[in-house]
Amino acid sequence: MTGTDPFSLAQCLGYVAFVLGVSAFLQRDDRRLKLLNAAQGLVYAVHFYMLGSLPLAGSAAVCALRSGTAAFVMRPWLAVPFVALNLAVGWRVAHTWVDWLPVAGFVIGTVSVFLLRGVPLRAGMFASSAVVMVAALLSGSIGGVALEASIAAANLVTIVRLQRLRRAAA
Repeated sequence: MTGTDPFSLAQCLGYVAFVLGVSAFLQRDDRRLKLLNAAQGLVYAVHFYMLGSLPLAGSAAVCALRSGTAAFVMRPWLAVPFVALNLAVGWRVAHTWVDWLPVAGFVIGTVSVFLLRGVPLRAGMFASSAVVMVAALLSGSIGGVALEASIAAANLVTIVRLQRLRRAAA
């Protein structure tokens, strides 16, 4: 079985990442979002490695570490080493401009995770998903495209829910 087979192990891991990612971005609690996002990032990294996309795999691994860290330590300065790590991974494995798409997407996500909360956090993650979705599409990841599209939709739904809660509380 190859990675193009929709039932290959690589693609099935993409489906697992899909479930974890959608669950993460439906959370109203930022910590739960980040912990589920960390688990999704680990599975995503293996998925993209198996598909042969080292830029996506490396960026997803950094994302997992970043989200896990951000669930417990919210220091804005932590964005710097994670952005640097993601850029270093890109420098090592990216060979074309397309390879830089996941790096850019995950850098947007890193800045969002460490510097934003609530609605702005979800808006940043929406932008990150849009960029990573293009990279996933180009890599042949069925679960990745579904995940990023769903994350984008889940973030939009959660933004609306959070705004409604804010208005109700006011």
